[in-house]
Amino acid sequence: MLSLVVLSAARWLDRHMPQKNFAEIVVRSRREAVIDEAELRRMLDAFDLQGARVCQELVQGGAVFELSGPFSGRGVLRLDELSAALRADPRVLEFAIRPRKD
Repeated sequence: MLSLVVLSAARWLDRHMPQKNFAEIVVRSRREAVIDEAELRRMLDAFDLQGARVCQELVQGGAVFELSGPFSGRGVLRLDELSAALRADPRVLEFAIRPRKD
């Protein structure tokens, strides 16, 4: 009987508590019109995404600056809205948003 109560409580918590979801995000911009880490974090924060670390890389012979890393948020991630914002930003050459289920 006790195990049934514990399992029911765990199932209720799983359905009603906001879960943390993750996405790998990569943003590439031109070196002369760079989006830096602070700006990327502000942009992602507007969509309720936070990340502990951001990797920085200069690629394509130094012409392109790339920022990437794992970001997380509670509940349903607003990745479609983020995609629209990145497409609208003329500084963004390329981006990738890869949802994960950890």
